[in-house]
Amino acid sequence: MTRCACAAVLSALVVLAGCATAAKTAPPRQPAQTAPAASAAAGQHSSPSAASATSTPASRAAAKLSQVDSVSCADARHCRAGAEAGTKANDGVILGSVNGGVTWTVQKTIPGVDAVGPIDCPSTTHCLAVGNRVVSLAPPLLVSTTNAGKTWAEHALPESLSDLQALDCVNDEDCWGVGIRFPADGDVVMATTNFGRSWVVQDRSSIAVSMGVSYGISCPGPADCVIVGLGALTTDNGGATWTKRSLGAAGELNAVACPSLSRCVAEGDVTSADPEIDSTGIATSGDGGQSWDLRVAKVGGRVGDLSSLSCPTPATCLSVGNGWTHVATAAPGFPYIFWGAVERSFDGGRTWTGVRQPEASSLYGVSCAAGTPDCIAVGQLEQTTGVILRTVDNGSTWTEIPLPKL
Repeated sequence: MTRCACAAVLSALVVLAGCATAAKTAPPRQPAQTAPAASAAAGQHSSPSAASATSTPASRAAAKLSQVDSVSCADARHCRAGAEAGTKANDGVILGSVNGGVTWTVQKTIPGVDAVGPIDCPSTTHCLAVGNRVVSLAPPLLVSTTNAGKTWAEHALPESLSDLQALDCVNDEDCWGVGIRFPADGDVVMATTNFGRSWVVQDRSSIAVSMGVSYGISCPGPADCVIVGLGALTTDNGGATWTKRSLGAAGELNAVACPSLSRCVAEGDVTSADPEIDSTGIATSGDGGQSWDLRVAKVGGRVGDLSSLSCPTPATCLSVGNGWTHVATAAPGFPYIFWGAVERSFDGGRTWTGVRQPEASSLYGVSCAAGTPDCIAVGQLEQTTGVILRTVDNGSTWTEIPLPKL
């Protein structure tokens, strides 16, 4: 997920995206985690919080970050991340770094919030984050506009919104969001021009197609946005009208990044209970999302799911998710091991190559500082511990960063 903006139309938001969205992939790294067969029904995309079984220690004294769900880097030094604490209450946590991800601190703990994400930070002073409450249909919006994220205020999202899937901020005022309407009867697109203090929900009659259950959004300018899901929508007039665009093939796109007004890259997947018949799709556009070149393939080999991507330049993109390795059929339980995957492209998303990275069982988010080779990827290790990875060479090498204590 990238940066979007403006006008009076949009509905979901995230906090932390600097200039790109997420990327997936990575060659065979094999943590000692065996993925549960609940890898989901065909065509169903699993969310970060649902994809992992977090531990629940008996006391808060034993709390730790059980997973890191989302990340956004405003520049090469300032990054924020949304995480989940493995406490009995599974509290949401916001993390911050002011040295390019070398070290992280806990900026805010949100009791009763199961996870934090999406998150988007268009500048070093402004961030938006969305809390996920499994037991509630009222996700809180967390806004920080001072102290580089050290102070956060909670705001309400539109009552019609039950789940915010993606958000993009063009600047410190104009942001867009997309999510699921309550009751679940389609999508919601909304916009804010005062950085989340109030939102205008897009007239649903002007949205040409229901996007499905997973969404991605990227707005390279205040008037220009691209939304992907079970299809694609574009606007070039601040959301006054939306146009349905054909992807040319079935499947679900769940992340999009537009590093320029013309260049966009999107990714998605078709999943099943059997990873060997999963397919991962990469779509590219050279005209701002009006037309797409979609290829469905096993990107980088045994990559089962790409969930996030970030494009710091029109040519360079990183995508993260998870891959799989088949173990002996005689092994008990589910015969696959999952590992965090990282894929790179240096030709605007047309071709991709997997790279090795420190151990992770799944990666949920990635954010690269605009115009730099510096990126942060986040996810989970062994189903019980969050993981933060850092690269300063466009993903060629990765360093695992120690998690802060709660």
